[in-house]
Amino acid sequence: MAETQPRMLSDLARGDYSFVDVNKNGVIEQEEINNLAKQVAQEEGFVAPDEEVVAFTTRLFDLNQDGKLVVDELLTGIVLENAVDRDEVTVPEDVFKVFDQDGDGFVSRKEWTTPLGDLGANGEAMKDFVFDRVQYLQRQDGKLDVAETRNALSLLRVAVLGY
Repeated sequence: MAETQPRMLSDLARGDYSFVDVNKNGVIEQEEINNLAKQVAQEEGFVAPDEEVVAFTTRLFDLNQDGKLVVDELLTGIVLENAVDRDEVTVPEDVFKVFDQDGDGFVSRKEWTTPLGDLGANGEAMKDFVFDRVQYLQRQDGKLDVAETRNALSLLRVAVLGY
């Protein structure tokens, strides 16, 4: 049986990070994050961040800013964080394929917006702004190639995660 192509950015990290939602309710509770931070710090031999730092990080990944960190938000943030390497001019093939749903080697506006999920009250406008900005700066043909997708993800990462 053929493996299903991921449709959302969050799908790319689901297998690796599903353990974070300990109680499997779809919401990552502050206590789950605090316990995970302490566990990782102990295993890796460093001082765990204080709960205020962990709370800030939790808010950072609450992409739609509704006060709840759901699994898809965390996973989308993780993929955004890792999808763009400052030393590369492209994006990983698996990330590009999530956007290039029709397999034509380009990302249309519709293909660009869907995999990103809910980015909050201004999320759709932000997605459109990033797409239009990259188009204005580059080929202006209504679609993103691999390099343009990388640039769009870089802009989006700054807008969403702040860095």
